[in-house]
Amino acid sequence: MEIIIGTIVFLFLLLAVGIVISVRFREKKNEVEKPEKQKEVPSDCCGAHEVCDVDELIQKSTEIVYFEDEDLDQYSEIVESEYTDNQIEEFREILYTLQSYEITAWIKSLELRTINLPAILKQESRQLISEHISNRIAS
Repeated sequence: MEIIIGTIVFLFLLLAVGIVISVRFREKKNEVEKPEKQKEVPSDCCGAHEVCDVDELIQKSTEIVYFEDEDLDQYSEIVESEYTDNQIEEFREILYTLQSYEITAWIKSLELRTINLPAILKQESRQLISEHISNRIAS
């Protein structure tokens, strides 16, 4: 009789240990399967989050850097939608002479100088930055 009771107690203990191990295994499995909390992406983000991360780093900078674009200072505080075609071409000429890795720093420089990038060039600059990131990742 004592052997039967001992065997039953042993089986209950074995069952309890099995349940505890099973629960812990499930918890660890759930932790692994949980997706990482994603960083909130601004609504105006271009979709290349590496670009936004670079922008975030550059936004912390407060030093004005000139890219042989001192002539653009005359456009300080002009609304981005009010540029003439000739003025937009001045900006575009500088944009397309920059190295792709310099574009975000140039945009920050314009911002610090209260120069608004013409609206049409915002998309072009983002596309150039995205292409640079894509090429860098592919390499």
